[in-house]
Amino acid sequence: MFPPVVGSPCIGTGGSHLRRERAALIVSRAADTPANAAVAVAVAAALLARRRGRELALLALGLGGAGALAGALKRLVGGERPVARPPGPARGAAFPSAHASGWAAHAAALAILAPPRLRVPVAATGAALVGVVAASRVVLRAHAVRDVVAGAALGAGWVWLVARRLGLPAPPQGRSSVESPNSCHR
Repeated sequence: MFPPVVGSPCIGTGGSHLRRERAALIVSRAADTPANAAVAVAVAAALLARRRGRELALLALGLGGAGALAGALKRLVGGERPVARPPGPARGAAFPSAHASGWAAHAAALAILAPPRLRVPVAATGAALVGVVAASRVVLRAHAVRDVVAGAALGAGWVWLVARRLGLPAPPQGRSSVESPNSCHR
């Protein structure tokens, strides 16, 4: 179904590389821009329905800014892809990975927007998803490891900076944000 990458060091090793490449191609295509947009639209609709302005600003500025920064860095830094024509979605410069930055931005935003009791599981699930997407890009030789690490750091870091500027996440109800863990309540 999908031909092996020309020059693959795995050709002739029994076909496991082909299964790995097929799986990576499926993940990579599923994680392309339309999937990113669908997640963003669904979350934005929920935030609009609940009239959550700061949270909607985080989504718009965080995801939009991460995408703009990744695009600007690609034009500024560039970078060759590990293979001249990797299979699947790969256009332009390699550094940083837009797939990794986009999904890391989504994962960070969703973790910040999650209710306090769900932040850790949402963050862990998001990190795992980003890892799978990043690994798919490396397996397909669309990116080197440095490209996906930089992309993930860019996406998550930008969303974190925007969230801090917007004062998110808000402290849990009933607790002060400056309360000491050793405070006594009487």
